[in-house]
Amino acid sequence: MTQRIANIASKPTATPPLSALLRQSIREQLADGVPKGTIAVETGATLKQVDAIQAHITIAERKKKLTDKEMLRRAYRYALARARAKGMECLTHLDCEGLWEKRKGHCAISGVPFSNIVVNSKAKVLSRPWRPSLDRINPRKGYELRNVRLVAQIVNFGLGEWPLEVFLEMCRRVTTRQTSV
Repeated sequence: MTQRIANIASKPTATPPLSALLRQSIREQLADGVPKGTIAVETGATLKQVDAIQAHITIAERKKKLTDKEMLRRAYRYALARARAKGMECLTHLDCEGLWEKRKGHCAISGVPFSNIVVNSKAKVLSRPWRPSLDRINPRKGYELRNVRLVAQIVNFGLGEWPLEVFLEMCRRVTTRQTSV
């Protein structure tokens, strides 16, 4: 009898199915480029479940034109996932909307209007360089309202770990070189 109870207790239990709302949330996070491991931890889904959802994302969904609101939501969700993964503070979605309104849908550094235009369809990470992205002014601090600015993804990639002054100096040098060539 004891052996039978031990066998029942050691059998793996089936993974509970995910709700439709949770599946949709996972789809959106995958489309936003949030790492699968982060999604699994945040949602309680298994990596196998996340992979199965990713396999069903259609090419049309990957290419669809996003509204301003959707682009902003994606930038926020990505920042929120990074903040959670690093144990950092994160501003609210309403704070992000305030940043959008303050800049009237334009990059805080370059002034370029945000857009979902695909520039390089073969790129895995940066196919849409003009999409909004939350940049931490001080990379050691969290996504706090006083430490973030809404910038184009290409600007955020260009800033990397360097301060704004280094990025601007590089932009000046590129501009000077291109006008003299």
